[in-house]
Amino acid sequence: GNLREAIKLFDKALSLARTALELTHIFSLQDAAKAQLKIGERLGAEFVFGLPGMS
Repeated sequence: GNLREAIKLFDKALSLARTALELTHIFSLQDAAKAQLKIGERLGAEFVFGLPGMS
């Protein structure tokens, strides 16, 4: 997947969120994408953690 693009799109989504719950969800997803990107960069590979149907 393209984690860098996803992180940028989460930034856009934050401006469209209408509730605190939506903001919390988007921030959580963005933080997870950032963590996944960082781990992938450190280990030299892309990893997907805990996402059903993605491998």
